[in-house]
Amino acid sequence: MNKQLSILLPTYNRKKRLEKTFPEIISNKSDKIEFVVIDNNSTDDTETFIKKYSEGDSRIRYFKNFRNLGPNRTLYRGILESEADWVTIVTDDDIYPSQFFDEILTKINKAHECGLIVSAKKNQKPLYSKTTIVNGLDALKVGYLHTSAISGITWNKNYIEEPKWLLDGFIYTQVRISSNISLKTKVMYLVPEYMPEVLDWSEDKLFSLPRPKDFGIFELIDLLDEIKKRNNLGKFYYEAIASRFIWTSKLFISLFNEDKSKSIKFFDNLITHKSIRSSVVFWIIFINYQNKSIKSIRLTSYFFCRAFLGLIISVFNKNLYQTIFFILVNIKEYKNKSIF
Repeated sequence: MNKQLSILLPTYNRKKRLEKTFPEIISNKSDKIEFVVIDNNSTDDTETFIKKYSEGDSRIRYFKNFRNLGPNRTLYRGILESEADWVTIVTDDDIYPSQFFDEILTKINKAHECGLIVSAKKNQKPLYSKTTIVNGLDALKVGYLHTSAISGITWNKNYIEEPKWLLDGFIYTQVRISSNISLKTKVMYLVPEYMPEVLDWSEDKLFSLPRPKDFGIFELIDLLDEIKKRNNLGKFYYEAIASRFIWTSKLFISLFNEDKSKSIKFFDNLITHKSIRSSVVFWIIFINYQNKSIKSIRLTSYFFCRAFLGLIISVFNKNLYQTIFFILVNIKEYKNKSIF
């Protein structure tokens, strides 16, 4: 029987987590679904664990890389190996109720005009109160701002432009692919009855994760700048970049609580990016968040000095004046939203 939905599960040395999450994922018994597990050359007995299940369930297809190819190439292999036109990405460390996939199946049969479905998640505030199909800048809002966490993203493969799949040196390829799809088609924001749950693994320390030293922030800002060059984003650009700066500010606080010295190095590297250090929006949001959370006069003074120097260096950068203008025009609206 031809499969309607491929569930892609990339994994690497996560056997212990798979023991908790995998049985629930494959508990869905639909013959319209296949489960494609792509093992990035694990050394922790992941292969034996998955094959224990695949031997009794032909819907489970297991592939192991001949060496560690990195997360993007591993996921890309999953796309190539999958049989269905629609693919849903799941992670090895989150919980997916089996009924969630039934809901996806129902939606893809009705989402002929969509190339992307993004699911709300348990214990996270949804973008919409109910399942909604959007287009235009509303679609881009979903595709760009709500796909940083890869779990539960569903793509129609016919809309994936393979040359735009950046294989090496990037950690947010799913945001790029989803953004490109949202610029071409309508997007469904799904509020399922059975929501995926992002688990908190206490042993995960931020500085121990395989991330670039900017934690992928440069990649996300550069992508938005690229989209802006090709499309008239208007006010959306500044709203989207403000959202990224809020996330960046919260990330810094988490990093600071984990390791003060390393977090300052993270900040100093962060402001080497022209679109960040020249943005008055960034400085207002960032310093405001640190004042509320860390409450260190010494640290606040340091941030103000860096802000002053960053803006002086940016005096010939038009982004400086564009962000000032945006703030002056929208100050009342965004104060009410507690952004500034």
